[in-house]
Amino acid sequence: MEMLTGHPPWHELEPMAALFKIAHQKKAQYTLGSHVSEQARHFIQRTFANQKDRPVASELLLDPFIVTEYG
Repeated sequence: MEMLTGHPPWHELEPMAALFKIAHQKKAQYTLGSHVSEQARHFIQRTFANQKDRPVASELLLDPFIVTEYG
């Protein structure tokens, strides 16, 4: 996410407060700029899904974002 947003998670907080937030939040929170494609947004959504709903790496490698952008 840092590479897409240019900021680490909770960058507006002090480092220790940010670490606490990251460790205790139930769902990843992020804001993506308009430069991020819909395919990238969908891929990120899949990778941040709850563990039981998250695809395995071999499935993610077949995602249209990876195949189209890097395949």
